[in-house]
Amino acid sequence: MRLVCSRFLLWAYAHFSPATIDHRLGFSNKQVPLNLLKTKDLTESSQAVAISQRMTKADLIDEISNLTDLTRKDSEVVIETIFESIVQSLRAGDKIEIRGFGSFRTRQRKARSGRNPKTGEKVAVAAKNVPFFKPSKELKDLVNTGKAANM
Repeated sequence: MRLVCSRFLLWAYAHFSPATIDHRLGFSNKQVPLNLLKTKDLTESSQAVAISQRMTKADLIDEISNLTDLTRKDSEVVIETIFESIVQSLRAGDKIEIRGFGSFRTRQRKARSGRNPKTGEKVAVAAKNVPFFKPSKELKDLVNTGKAANM
């Protein structure tokens, strides 16, 4: 996963300078671009998502294309590549850590006995791996207070 993230970052910085990214997103020098939750000057063309609403993959693609010079198609390729890389790494049993955001890993669920909700009959549920996300302290702070602890 680190190789894929490194390739993506190399691609992003080849197309955009960090100063350009910070300027377009309205960040000071001490803030990092992962702080998209704090973007204050959203344009009218970008769709601000209220807390009670959901942000879909299409909304995320639109937001990236609005905040960067990428076309919607290029933004879609970037998002799809990131998601595919995360899924492949989880299938391989790897842990994915994105500093300032959180980590993904799989957890093993044991086989158990469940019930069919319609009939009430007992059903055997097989053991399986489930994806698990643990948010970082910085993300928790940004969501709760709007400020990261390290800034």
